[in-house]
Amino acid sequence: MKINRAPILTLIVALTAGCAVDMRQVPAPRIGEAPVSVDQRPLYLGTFDVYSSERAYLAEAWRASLMSVIRSHRVFQRVVPLPKEPETMPAEYLILDMEVRPKLEDGYNWWATWPAVYPMSAYWPIQIRTGHYAVELKYRIIDQDRQEVVSDLLKQEAEATVYFYGFFRPGSIEKMIEAANLEAMEACAKKIKQTF
Repeated sequence: MKINRAPILTLIVALTAGCAVDMRQVPAPRIGEAPVSVDQRPLYLGTFDVYSSERAYLAEAWRASLMSVIRSHRVFQRVVPLPKEPETMPAEYLILDMEVRPKLEDGYNWWATWPAVYPMSAYWPIQIRTGHYAVELKYRIIDQDRQEVVSDLLKQEAEATVYFYGFFRPGSIEKMIEAANLEAMEACAKKIKQTF
């Protein structure tokens, strides 16, 4: 009797295809305003680019989270998006332009994981999945006269490994991405705070 393996392979592909690591792990914005600040000028977020294929999902989340992190460090009285009408801006202000470059490399140790593919599909518990994440934040702050006040490039890297059922458990890698993003934003806010 010949066994048709097509349904088994189709089931394996269907089960593992939905377990990809979601790189859209941006920390939730913090709520609250800073009643006391070091600099009385407002900080406007100007150009904000996220260099990723998922830019449409990431840009606004990164912007909101970064604004809340900078606010929590109490450097500027207000941290808000750049208005469309320049007439509404005060005489003295600062503009923050930023580029974000996230990069995720994940894969499997197939020497230990191959039994999970065949012959013990999804039953073999050792499915070693590794993830290496790097994010670069390149920013500059300019004043009302278009003079550059500060600019810097920050890099943050992190790694995570899942040893058991890595096909189905991307959660620890996603938590690592969120933690690395938060650390990068915190480092950026601390560098800005040192400047002012």
